[in-house]
Amino acid sequence: MTSPLARRHRPASKPTADTTPTGVPDASSAAIARNVQIHCPGWMIFWSPWRRMFTAIACFTRDPVLIDTPTLNELLDSMRAVETADERQRATPAWMPMIQSAQDRAGASWAHGRLADGPPGMG
Repeated sequence: MTSPLARRHRPASKPTADTTPTGVPDASSAAIARNVQIHCPGWMIFWSPWRRMFTAIACFTRDPVLIDTPTLNELLDSMRAVETADERQRATPAWMPMIQSAQDRAGASWAHGRLADGPPGMG
């Protein structure tokens, strides 16, 4: 016969990869994450059963971007926002800030009609 204390302190069952901490199967969320991963190149997407969160990591941005959301809709909205911001950042060529800062230093007059010559002192 076991003591009442021993019955209260039974070891908990360990969750498997496809179950939540409560032991409820969670294959549908993991399958959803895999499906989104297939359709969204440039992202690493997975379902965390312990935290019950979708996680997406952008593999195309200069700085690391990690998104954690409890719902798929929030995840997709956040992913779109990151992609849009990255597209805007890429729309400005890397040399454009140099031209703009040179214009600020030398005045904008050299740029009107003589952009091919470059900034003053470079031609």
